[in-house]
Amino acid sequence: MIKLRWIFIAVFITLIIVLIEISQSNRDIFTSEEKEYIQELQEEVIYINVLPKIFDESHFHFNGEKRGYLQSFANILKEDLGLTLEIRENDSWSNMNCEDLPCEDISLFFGLNKTSERTEDFVFTSAFARKYYSNFTLDESFASSLKDLDGTRIGLVEADSVINLISNNYSYLLDNVLFYESFEVLKEEMIRGNIDSIIMQNFLGKHSFIKQFSLDDYSPVYRLSALKENELLLNIIEKKIVELRENGILDEIINEEKNTLIKSKINLNPDERWFLFKMDTLDVAIDPNLLPIEYFQDHVPQGFIPSVLNEIAEIVGFEINYISKLDNNKEDLLRNGEVDLIGDYPIKENEDDIFYSDPLRKGHYEIVGLDGNKEVFCPSDLSDNTVAVIGENFVIKNIERIYSPTIIETGSYQEAISAVRTGKTDYLLIDEEAFLGLMNKYKISDLVILGSIPIGFETGFAVNEENVELINIINRVLPYVNLELELSQAISNVGYTISAIDVLLPIILVLFLVTIIILYSKAYYGKKIAETANSAKTSFLANLSHELRTPLNTIIGYSDLISTATDEEKEKFLSKIVSSSKILLDLVNDVIDLSKVNAELLELENSNFDMTSELTMLMESYSLFSKEKDVDLLYEFINVPKVVNGDILRIKQIITNFVYNSIKFTNEGFVKLIVQCNKTDDKFNFTFKVIDTGIGIKDEKIKLLFRPFDQLHSSTARKYGGSGLGLSIAKKLINIMGGSIKVYSKVDVGTTFTFNLILNSPMEEYEEEASSLEIDITKLSILVAEDNRVNQTLVIELLKSRNVLDVDVADNGRIVIDMLKIKEYDLILMDINMPVLNGLEATKIIREKFPHRNHKIIALTANVLKKDIENYLMNGFDDTIAKPINLDVLFNKISK
Repeated sequence: MIKLRWIFIAVFITLIIVLIEISQSNRDIFTSEEKEYIQELQEEVIYINVLPKIFDESHFHFNGEKRGYLQSFANILKEDLGLTLEIRENDSWSNMNCEDLPCEDISLFFGLNKTSERTEDFVFTSAFARKYYSNFTLDESFASSLKDLDGTRIGLVEADSVINLISNNYSYLLDNVLFYESFEVLKEEMIRGNIDSIIMQNFLGKHSFIKQFSLDDYSPVYRLSALKENELLLNIIEKKIVELRENGILDEIINEEKNTLIKSKINLNPDERWFLFKMDTLDVAIDPNLLPIEYFQDHVPQGFIPSVLNEIAEIVGFEINYISKLDNNKEDLLRNGEVDLIGDYPIKENEDDIFYSDPLRKGHYEIVGLDGNKEVFCPSDLSDNTVAVIGENFVIKNIERIYSPTIIETGSYQEAISAVRTGKTDYLLIDEEAFLGLMNKYKISDLVILGSIPIGFETGFAVNEENVELINIINRVLPYVNLELELSQAISNVGYTISAIDVLLPIILVLFLVTIIILYSKAYYGKKIAETANSAKTSFLANLSHELRTPLNTIIGYSDLISTATDEEKEKFLSKIVSSSKILLDLVNDVIDLSKVNAELLELENSNFDMTSELTMLMESYSLFSKEKDVDLLYEFINVPKVVNGDILRIKQIITNFVYNSIKFTNEGFVKLIVQCNKTDDKFNFTFKVIDTGIGIKDEKIKLLFRPFDQLHSSTARKYGGSGLGLSIAKKLINIMGGSIKVYSKVDVGTTFTFNLILNSPMEEYEEEASSLEIDITKLSILVAEDNRVNQTLVIELLKSRNVLDVDVADNGRIVIDMLKIKEYDLILMDINMPVLNGLEATKIIREKFPHRNHKIIALTANVLKKDIENYLMNGFDDTIAKPINLDVLFNKISK
């Protein structure tokens, strides 16, 4: 009857929750005035001005993309309300008063402290996020609170709000505070011994630093704020913050962006990235009895080690399979390769076949006995006693050798505790964290610490020699994991393992029923959309796979044949390999371009160019293709000015897609490009037409023409090839450049693509590019900085093909600098992503150490977005060559 009563209560609560859920989903959180204002703001840009010196997960750049929880919040507002928020960093705010802030537009402010003075001019949201501070030192801890820092040198970052806490509550410390421009400088100054400790945010702490204490009474809140004249906007923002906080999304995006920021800082080298890529699942051995460090509860891994390892896995990206193994056989499993990693492993010296991470925890062993027993003031007093030890503990031999007690090995904590309680042993030897965990779990009150063993220990993750890269990766991430917090939480969490089925049953029923209802409703309404999207993407991926495999098959096949071919056949095979390689590269570029456009990362380049000359050369490049199909290729220019300003590369990309497709789908007749220009004021209105006499398109199929995941018919891909991306990209480029496109077609008659673009007048007087002075490249001394051996060989062979013989190679930036100390080079071809010291860092050092040398440094990189190139040029590079390397481009840039 009791369980039946709980079931009725559970059903009743479920109905209430469902009704609340329905009412919440139908509730409009905005007033009519707010809705009207949201509509007014659709065409506006609302700026989020970020307080200077904020260095955390709120805003940062990663892989050329704006990231941070502020950006995620802005994306949500864009999607849900149509509001455009743009983050604007401003390092010029000196006093945080209204007159110093950029208030001339519709703005929000992130990071302003809420003070009584500011509430006269500003309105504030509730807490968006919170940051936590601690005090760190390099050596052993010497303080437990701020008041203990009197007489020591304290390092802070300029304008950090933690100074408010010191000024208001510990003013006598102000004379001891030293300010630095960044956290990086702060850390370096402590390493040099110029300061005794630093105060900074917890997760930014280096693993090599010792955390002395937390500033528990100071955890400033990050808020969004606005001038009172924008209070209506802030009310709208506040309602979205509350909504996101209540449904848990706010916490999710803050945690996700924190992990992404850490990922951007750890900077894995190519070998480490390759290791992660090829690693399927990481098998980790867990001791089922080692509370609170590692154990299983209801078959789920719990404790300090799984918590830390799960956090590392979430940041870096790998799967973990936890295996229950007792402590006394994990080492053999590791050596035999049956597991990849073990946690909380005692760090030992002189083990050539086992490799350790940086320490996870440090401690010593406590002597535990019944309350009232004799205290052990000196460990030598153990010589006449029996001591219980869990498992094959690594300190047993030392204890037996030094103190000579009688050791009794037990298989579990429960067995050890029972042995002490029943008098089978006098004492239990256990580390402090384990004892605290046991006290929480079993509510131990009759056992107490009676002494300690002065034998310290350090534990870490351990792997065999096949997984050394994993230790390197773990050590990169550990500085950003709050090990102290994870350990304290693991100890406290052990206390929450008691089962109470009569209490949990109704809760489980409620959660189960609510989950089923919510999931069903979401699944029902999303099913058709998901099915349509998945079907399109599946077709696209299948087609793309075919398109990738076709040129790869040619490249691999003819590469295998070339070793036994005649000279005549070799030339023919090489021609096919080169042709297929270009097709493959074009396809990869199409996929990348589509991704850039969809992510709004594509940037247009504006420069002066000769439209007629550029497009004439483009059309001539397709003459061979058209002749193979016996199709006439025509072009006509009407009122086209000599010079205009715009992005000629993207214009050629658009026209290439239309012309190539027209030739491909035309079996007889002609393909013609017509370019016509009408000038208005300082703008040029261009109309482009690509006309063909091809197979034509049915009216109902024209609307599918520019969809990236579709071709007009599956037989189209089989007969004519292509991934179906080109026209989609062309249309998106036209839209980005402010133009529009129309299609006219009739089956078996032909198709006409018409689009317009608005281009600018030349920015300055146009001059024909003068041919560069010829340089005898055979006399150049060249240093190739590249860590990939295949790429090293490729670049050397490319240089040898033009008789450049004075070529040296360096595997990383550090070697480059060492080689420059003994030899001068005319040119350095510098890869960007290298281990030890990357290309960007190496180039900065070269420009500082060798300012009078005329080194020409060219970046070899696959990262060639506009902002990447600008970054290279600002940091000492002379030019950039994109990978994969084009032979003509390489020697063009070397000869400049």
